[in-house]
Amino acid sequence: MAALIAGLLSAWSYVMRAAPILLAVLLAVASYFTALRAGIRLWDDSPAGSPNTPDYFVEGFTWLRVKSATGSRTEMTGKLLTHIPSSDTLTLTPLQAMRQSIGSPPLRVWAQNAVMNNMTGEIQLKDEVRVNRQASATTAALNLSAPRMMLETDSEVLHAYESVTLRRGDQELKTSRLTFNNLTGQVTAEQRVFLFLPPAQKQDTR
Repeated sequence: MAALIAGLLSAWSYVMRAAPILLAVLLAVASYFTALRAGIRLWDDSPAGSPNTPDYFVEGFTWLRVKSATGSRTEMTGKLLTHIPSSDTLTLTPLQAMRQSIGSPPLRVWAQNAVMNNMTGEIQLKDEVRVNRQASATTAALNLSAPRMMLETDSEVLHAYESVTLRRGDQELKTSRLTFNNLTGQVTAEQRVFLFLPPAQKQDTR
């Protein structure tokens, strides 16, 4: 009889020691199924890092690029700059830029969104893109607008796509694709080109 009582007491002591562990397991299982029903992720199974993850950002930025060999200067300002290290690109939103070089009028650019490649100097521009080339002693001012453009900063060649409108003086040109060289002033238009000229002025025959 004494042995039976001793066995029962030993079993009860074991149950009391194991009770906290059993209770913790039950609570964990209950929490797991509750979380599943609520749609809560208990762990992050996404990749450790994304190639498009920025390594730094700057608010209220001014970015300057100067090439002493050519005397060119590119200055960009905006609200937010982020750098993507995997592609070495800068995301600029919104963007206001001015390109100056010896021998050509200043070129001003506005865009809601822009991406610049640090290696090539190319700037992809999109959303309400506008370009202004100031008037010079020999040429009238030029204004260009399009939903999307690409600027090669080193060669100062601008490519405009989709609904492109170019205005110079009283002349207006509309096209689907346009290339403008700021150094030479040459304009090349392709695809659905429409040129609007001002009406000829009547000569006074009196």
